[in-house]
Amino acid sequence: MATHQHATLEDTVYFWFGANDTSGSGDDGASPLYDVRLAGAAADAIPVLSGSPTLLTHANYSAGAHEVAVAATNANGFAATNTYAVFVTLLVDSQNPTGFAGSFTLDPIIANVKEVSDDTTAANNLELFTEVLENGTGLIDAGTFKAGAIDSSAIADAAIDNATFAADVGSTAYATNIIALACRKVLDEIKLDTLAGVDTTVAADGDLEDYVVAGSVLAHLMSANKDVTAFKCTTDSLEAIKVHADTIKAETASIQVETTALDTLTKAAGDGDLAAVLLSLPGVAPNAAGGLLITTDGTLDADRIIELLEGDEKLDYGQTPARRIIYLKGTDTEILKKQLLKVGGGNVTAVTETIGESENEAV
Repeated sequence: MATHQHATLEDTVYFWFGANDTSGSGDDGASPLYDVRLAGAAADAIPVLSGSPTLLTHANYSAGAHEVAVAATNANGFAATNTYAVFVTLLVDSQNPTGFAGSFTLDPIIANVKEVSDDTTAANNLELFTEVLENGTGLIDAGTFKAGAIDSSAIADAAIDNATFAADVGSTAYATNIIALACRKVLDEIKLDTLAGVDTTVAADGDLEDYVVAGSVLAHLMSANKDVTAFKCTTDSLEAIKVHADTIKAETASIQVETTALDTLTKAAGDGDLAAVLLSLPGVAPNAAGGLLITTDGTLDADRIIELLEGDEKLDYGQTPARRIIYLKGTDTEILKKQLLKVGGGNVTAVTETIGESENEAV
């Protein structure tokens, strides 16, 4: 008769059944099989666990005696508070009869408050540890530490006796020192490695936004608007600024030379003044024939100016009708006269005036 059992999750639950041939005699049969079903599951649900029953072979057991061992573990798909049924079958006399071996219900695992890993000392130590935790925070109460519990003498040279750890930390090789590698990881994460040791692969005058975040201190130093998107190495780099500064320096020196020369022209006569400079020009300085614009003492020769202007004429379209202007040599006191000719109605009216007087005379 099939029975119902109670077990605890992670237990192995045992069942038994016997097999007979078609005439009613015990028979070992062949290919025995068991299936464990979750009670209440869908009719077409797959068994939680299937396996092969064990044939009991001792001489004292009758033929066909079998034992079923069900490993009711969480790993095998079992759960606490559930009920399971065990069905069995085998081949005997060319038949595959089906039998019900029994059922079981699983209870939750009961915690052992006196032992941890079957060790009562470990449980006691755990209790002491939990007693120093502050309620609400779960942090260790600093007041529970005995004075001097952690000092230089308490941490001996070999306190951390782990060869691998010691080798990783103490290694002088960059590639195997875990602290050095961790520091490098930090540099890589915030892209500080590209400051000097790693090529950004950004082309000249390319956008550096991926390596210098807008608003960062470096962005403030590189850009007037704290954004390096517009930064161009061909114009904004230190080298480019130096080249530009050198150009300004050279142009400033050139301006200074020209200013010095201009300053020479404004000095007193005999000390590089304008007259002296003009006197040095071909065709301007006086010669044996005389009569040039500037005399040997640097003054203007009025007679020479009159000779250059005498007979010169031009049209003045600023008047209506237009006037024809002719320059005439005047007397010793008038020096130069200007004759204005107005054509109107077929008549020509001439007015002569001395240079320097008003030209707005009625004609």
